[in-house]
Amino acid sequence: MDGAYDIAVTIVSPWGGFQPFAFPYGGTPFDTTPYKYLIYSVKPTMPNQVFSTGVDANNDVPDGTPINVVGVPGGPPVTTYGPTPVVGKWGSYKIPISAFGLTNPLILKFSIADGTGNPTNLYYVDDVGFTTE
Repeated sequence: MDGAYDIAVTIVSPWGGFQPFAFPYGGTPFDTTPYKYLIYSVKPTMPNQVFSTGVDANNDVPDGTPINVVGVPGGPPVTTYGPTPVVGKWGSYKIPISAFGLTNPLILKFSIADGTGNPTNLYYVDDVGFTTE
């Protein structure tokens, strides 16, 4: 973390986020079956920043249930999958894939979204991946 490959996510309208594709254009959908967790690290730039994660199936429609990973807009922080966020400090989050309740294990993409609702915002993402442990 804090290296040359951190991703700065600049939000230019409410509810934006980082949404990487999980497979290359024209490739095969990413099969989550062998994995148990989605992991990533985020570094907020403002107090009470809220992060949620959702998954889209290989036909580009939401699948399962989006998860508030950190915080609830206007409410207390929810930190089921990692630490309470601290401005300017990295927090690592580990979400069981089963928590999404996917109906299709083949995915197109997932999101790490800002849920604060501010018209502009900034946060950093690093160490994104899927793991078996």
